[in-house]
Amino acid sequence: MFKNLLVGNGVNIQHGGFDFANTAIILRTLKYFKDPNFPKHILTDDPIEAKCYIGYLFLETKRILAGKYDCYTNCTAEREAVEDFKNKYKDRNSLKITDVGFEDYYLIHDLLCHRIKIDNPECYTVREAVKWCFLHSIYDDGKVNTAHNNYSAEFIEWLKSYDQIFTTNYDNNIESATGKTVFHLHGDFFSRSALYSPDSFRNQLSDHPYKNCTIDENYSHLYSTALTTYSGNYKQYVMKQGELANDVVEKMAKGYFENPSVQQDVDSWENDRNELLVKMRESILLKIGNPDLKFQEPYPIQPLRDAVGELVILGLSPYNDRHLFEIINNSAISKCTFYYYDAKEKDIISALLSSFDIEFQDARTFWGISMPTKLMPKKKGKRITFKNVTKFDFYKFAECYRELSASNMSDNDIIRQFNATSYDVRVQICKRIRELKVERDRAVDQQFILNIVDLHIIAAEFNIDPAVVCCVGTDQCRNEHIQIR
Repeated sequence: MFKNLLVGNGVNIQHGGFDFANTAIILRTLKYFKDPNFPKHILTDDPIEAKCYIGYLFLETKRILAGKYDCYTNCTAEREAVEDFKNKYKDRNSLKITDVGFEDYYLIHDLLCHRIKIDNPECYTVREAVKWCFLHSIYDDGKVNTAHNNYSAEFIEWLKSYDQIFTTNYDNNIESATGKTVFHLHGDFFSRSALYSPDSFRNQLSDHPYKNCTIDENYSHLYSTALTTYSGNYKQYVMKQGELANDVVEKMAKGYFENPSVQQDVDSWENDRNELLVKMRESILLKIGNPDLKFQEPYPIQPLRDAVGELVILGLSPYNDRHLFEIINNSAISKCTFYYYDAKEKDIISALLSSFDIEFQDARTFWGISMPTKLMPKKKGKRITFKNVTKFDFYKFAECYRELSASNMSDNDIIRQFNATSYDVRVQICKRIRELKVERDRAVDQQFILNIVDLHIIAAEFNIDPAVVCCVGTDQCRNEHIQIR
């Protein structure tokens, strides 16, 4: 039986560890804004403004989860994305800025623009800047392409056993490890986007965007075909764009020769007030003069549509990629195996791939990860003192911490996590808090948001809630444990 494999970022996380996880991507993004080598000439000339904006977007998550943005969705794709967003984050007892998927920030941005009535091109321009910041973090100075160094010989042989490999990742790890051709469904970091390729069909048109670009080859990944957005429908639209454009232009070019009425219509578009028709006419005439010229089709969805035999899916989340499951559901695949990381994924995948009797396998078993955590012996630390606080008094403190850090953690969870934080970690947290610098040249409201972002950065570094960071800072390393009386 012909064997197909579809892999996602879970494979990179398994071999590259924390650096490939969403938390690390967001954390690097927020830290890059203060890096003196940050490519301001490409991404944004005010990195701190971008940092503040991501913080502002995070503050809107509570409103989305409370349903207050439902009325600002303007299409089915956005409504579905909002429901997915709620399902992903509604039950979190702690939600940090680094917990929100980087693609979900584009959704928050679009909803915010709808609410405050910001339209294109401003909405598009800001969204693209945010995307580039995240893509720059994912690339991580090329480290994204090093995960294959940790592939085992057994895993490499397992990859080689497949006739066809698809991936949603942008890196070239599988190619480097196996020497096999890999279909990058969402593009990659090493192929140049048509917008930045002087020889592309798009740049043969009179308004070619390349003429206004200054390409810095030191950051070639920012001019690549890497595709990222929050909606599977939007991804599918972009993936089909080149294919559909070629189909239309070829048919119209043929009709221009064979049908006088088509030729008359096309010629009439030359001075039309609709710019799309003007560009369409120019594209048709360009195609007639250059029959081999085609729009770029960088997203190989046809091989997935044509796939037959067995399909194994490993390291792919059921969120954000519904378009791929739709293609698979309508394919001639006869057998499908899905490796889940969370048992909750099984119900979602069963609904998305309703045409199959899916075989589910635990990804932890595949990777040889045992579930129980081995308890390490506790080191003898500084003597603990107990601080008795009334429930009402602690609530007042906790409300203050939540307000200062945009935390959603409950009083009891704050107490539990605070008491579980070791003295050594508290010392490090207090040191990080003392090192924080207020952006005094910014407006007061921006300073407040930037302070929240910095608290979330510390929280992500120590894997605790930002409200607990505030609590530790207030305690000032006295190693007190809170008891409610």
